[in-house]
Amino acid sequence: MAIMPDQALYVILPVPEWQAKLGLGMTDVGILLSVNRFVRLLTNHWAERLVRKVNATVLFVCVLVLGAGVAAMYGAWPIMWVMLIGRVLWGLCWSVIRQVGIMTAVDTAGGDKVASVVGFYNGLSRSGSIVGMLAAGWLCDSVGFRYCFWLIGCGSLLGVIPGAIARRGVEGHPSEFRKVRESRPTDNFRSLLICGFAAGCVGTGMIVPTLGYVLARGFAGKIAIIATINGLVLALRYGILSLGSPLLGGVVDRIGDRRAAFAFSCVGTGILVAVTAVSLPANVVMTIILLVLVMAFFVCGTGLLVALTSEAGRYGSKTFSWYITASDMGAACGPLLAWAMLDKLREPVAVYAVGSALFMLGTVFALGRMRRQVDRGGAGDVPAGGE
Repeated sequence: MAIMPDQALYVILPVPEWQAKLGLGMTDVGILLSVNRFVRLLTNHWAERLVRKVNATVLFVCVLVLGAGVAAMYGAWPIMWVMLIGRVLWGLCWSVIRQVGIMTAVDTAGGDKVASVVGFYNGLSRSGSIVGMLAAGWLCDSVGFRYCFWLIGCGSLLGVIPGAIARRGVEGHPSEFRKVRESRPTDNFRSLLICGFAAGCVGTGMIVPTLGYVLARGFAGKIAIIATINGLVLALRYGILSLGSPLLGGVVDRIGDRRAAFAFSCVGTGILVAVTAVSLPANVVMTIILLVLVMAFFVCGTGLLVALTSEAGRYGSKTFSWYITASDMGAACGPLLAWAMLDKLREPVAVYAVGSALFMLGTVFALGRMRRQVDRGGAGDVPAGGE
């Protein structure tokens, strides 16, 4: 529930109508949708150390309350500099929320069920994204920006109670995730970070933040409630994440983290090439085809996320914090890069072409990790003590 206000911004800010009403330019939108992720480049490692030293439940509840307060700030003062401060605070909150969430998932999973449990956690946590995006588009078009965020902020407080009891079964027990597994930097570790960067930059960083612009361009003059439509489309994306993560987690457990990462990366690259080909004509038919392809890409992106998160989580908290930092770096650079291209070119084809190239790069490194595993005899994706 805590993620609802954050996800609402990805529905509303990319729509040109609301950019004009809030007095924001395209560069402003890129900054607001990426600054929280740049902040996490610093706060992810801070959160990892803090969670190992402080009561995780108390810390979790505190950041949930702070996140709701950030939503109230957006509604009370919808101006650039206040929203910028709010995005910085939210970046800090999400570092802690994600660290505690994955830590709890890994601690409750058996050694051979990590991907399944992590997939279930990802799916459950993203149900808040679905609610937030559906509510944001409809509320903003119906009652305006201020009341939209006040209502969503109140809704996000509902996550405090389950947040307070989430770790009741594991608090006080030895935690495998808390163990810091020191290991020298290896090719596999570096390629994991590169794959995380590419996945974060393309899906979360470039495609999601610009979809509202693509819809407004393709449906220009045909549909007035673009924010509502964008909310529906993005909610469907997170519906795929919520429902697909547990199922895809089972697939990843069966075939292995690295084989799954390569397979999902390879198919995702092919889909993005097709998206690039149909993105240039600005008409209703091509926009609908583009949306279908983007949804297929989201399925691959969900599988890739589960595979990479599972592999990083098996190594322990230290490696996981490095992996999510690489992913956040990609997710932070993505909106700035995408909106800079849209500001200059006004055409999304460049966004999808660059995304295809980045995903292809991730596929190459995923193939390298998979081949090194095969060369070593295929004995598990992640050795117990790290690489």
